[in-house]
Amino acid sequence: MVPALLLERCAIRRAPPGGPVDRTPPQVLSTFPAADSTNVHHLEYIEIRFDEPIDRASVRNQVWLVPETPHGFEIKWKGSKRMRVVLRDSLKQDRTYLLTVGTGVKDIRGNALNNPIVVPFSTGPVIDRGEISGVVQGEQVTGTYIYAYPLSDTLSAEAIFRYRPLYVTQVGKGGNFRLQYLKPGAYRVFALQDQDGNRRYTLQTDQIGIPFRDVFLDAAHPTFRRLNFTLIREDTTAPRIARVQSRSARRVEVQFTESVRLTPATTAIIQDSLTGAVLPVLAVAP
Repeated sequence: MVPALLLERCAIRRAPPGGPVDRTPPQVLSTFPAADSTNVHHLEYIEIRFDEPIDRASVRNQVWLVPETPHGFEIKWKGSKRMRVVLRDSLKQDRTYLLTVGTGVKDIRGNALNNPIVVPFSTGPVIDRGEISGVVQGEQVTGTYIYAYPLSDTLSAEAIFRYRPLYVTQVGKGGNFRLQYLKPGAYRVFALQDQDGNRRYTLQTDQIGIPFRDVFLDAAHPTFRRLNFTLIREDTTAPRIARVQSRSARRVEVQFTESVRLTPATTAIIQDSLTGAVLPVLAVAP
């Protein structure tokens, strides 16, 4: 009877200690000022109240206020759920401002935001409503940045190397993005995996998505959809010869460190290392 009793007790099911594993991203309960507020004056801080404790370390480099202010801001906490963005400058009048919290922010159990948090407000009577949306394709696109530069006569092709963008958002799960609350005007938009976090494009380090066109927003056309990107990493390193092997008395095989494309203009020179004589090459073929 004892073995049977032991088996019966072993068959009793109990919930794992501590309850089910939390896999839910943090949610926003409220913001100050409230989203879409107008005529916001004498603002000293912006506050976001979450529904659960936040990993403070994950907030680093994940909060942006656009347009930027001269001296930036400071992050302070009221407990573990209320984050305050304390402003160091007065905001300009009649401007739409956008506070964005990126998808790198996590709760204390490591659950990251699925999409960026956006808190728009205006220091004037209206809020800009321009919007650009699309999809970014590639590997591990979640968290990719979308950078928008207003077009002007002085905007050069090197702007993304030299200047921080005026508008910033991030790609959510599935690669979708929405760049919202834009002023009417013309924009050049890039997708960027900003690995070093400097908000500029770094060759051979960052993957980039190049726009197929610039975007123009006005009162009649305040939105632009399907501005899609494919991420690439630019190759700025020339191929090198990896191996040269004689296949016969009249044929030499050359292997490169990467794929190369031959054109009708491709030529080759073979030189005798003893006499210095240049041997005639009849053809170059893959």
